[in-house]
Amino acid sequence: MKYARLLTLCILGLTQVPTANASNDPETLITACKEVIDIYASRDEQRFLAGLTTGPSEAWQAGYCVGVVSEYRRHYECDTSNWYDQAERIAELPVSFASRTSVDQLLELSCGL
Repeated sequence: MKYARLLTLCILGLTQVPTANASNDPETLITACKEVIDIYASRDEQRFLAGLTTGPSEAWQAGYCVGVVSEYRRHYECDTSNWYDQAERIAELPVSFASRTSVDQLLELSCGL
């Protein structure tokens, strides 16, 4: 039991560091959303194997995109039907677009507000 708590604290500590650093980086959000769209495309093509071939970095990026978009959707009504459609809109943007925008602007643009 003691080890389970320690492991949980370590995992939470590790997952909060990249999120804090990436929360205002539009390039990270675009790249992360591209990753989640790629994972879902692979899943549709290969079904079971997509989960097995997704590495920790790709999983973190995908989770980051889903988390940011889902949290945004909790506070704003979007014209997209779900988080995936909004993530797909972000993923369609070139990474070079990130230098001209912010995470908030990306979320607003992808939401259709």
